[in-house]
Amino acid sequence: MFASEVAIKNSLEAMRIHGGHGYSEEFGVERLYRDAVLMSIGEGTNDILRTIIAKQPIMGKRKIA
Repeated sequence: MFASEVAIKNSLEAMRIHGGHGYSEEFGVERLYRDAVLMSIGEGTNDILRTIIAKQPIMGKRKIA
């Protein structure tokens, strides 16, 4: 979850730095942003993962399933 959120944040910053070229397929920045967004969905949305992680101390589990 942490890695996907950092990837989204950094790819958005790269798109801001590149301006209009960040949205162009000629540059790799557009692909990085697209991949970062998909990474946050792949293993479950980050909102659901936050809920699962938050429940672990309550349930008394030490390992996240």
